[in-house]
Amino acid sequence: MKAIKKYMGIVWILMGVLVAYNRITDSLIKIGSDKLEDRVFGWVVLLVLVPIVVGGSLPSVAMHWLAITTKNSCREQGARGMGRNSSPPRAPCSPLTSTHRT
Repeated sequence: MKAIKKYMGIVWILMGVLVAYNRITDSLIKIGSDKLEDRVFGWVVLLVLVPIVVGGSLPSVAMHWLAITTKNSCREQGARGMGRNSSPPRAPCSPLTSTHRT
């Protein structure tokens, strides 16, 4: 299951990059057109829609990149009980913090 998640994360990252590339090249082709309405539409896509699409996909791509590159997840570290003899709780697990905990 971990391998499937890893490969699907890679697929998701590639899809984000390909969509951004496709929108940018398509808008540049429209800008180079002879028709005025194609040029206007190309500029609108390039200046308005491309930043929205790229800005919306960057957090998702970053999240998948972190999921692929981190070595330990919170589940793999295990949860500690809250009984009398249990040790103090750990700090919240985050992919941005150190992945090696003692």
